[in-house]
Amino acid sequence: MLASACSGLSGSHRAQVGEWANAAGYDGANAQIQSDLSYLTAAVRARNVKDFQTDCEGFSGDVEVLYETLPTPDVTLTNELDDAFEDWFNAAADCNDATSLSSSAYRDATSELKKGQEQYSRAKARLASFGIR
Repeated sequence: MLASACSGLSGSHRAQVGEWANAAGYDGANAQIQSDLSYLTAAVRARNVKDFQTDCEGFSGDVEVLYETLPTPDVTLTNELDDAFEDWFNAAADCNDATSLSSSAYRDATSELKKGQEQYSRAKARLASFGIR
């Protein structure tokens, strides 16, 4: 599947990852994800479940945009992004069930968001190693 999805890419591995990032609209998608994460963090800090749920709804759609561009030409990068996105999709599902700050769904959602952020940080570091910021 990786070969067929990335078969139109040419050049060095670094160049292929760069081509994927351009074709995927990575810069814009990443900016939106970062913005969403800041809103989610603010809702958690404010202890506002309703804002948290609302922000989660938009966030999962924004993550889906980049998720649909997988796989990348780099297996490690693909795995790191996939792991982050799966954590975030799970968090979004739990957001819908979070009825209060003390609910297990809220705790699960915030935990999964954090796990996804850690995984995404690794993916961004991998992208940086290919010259993509």
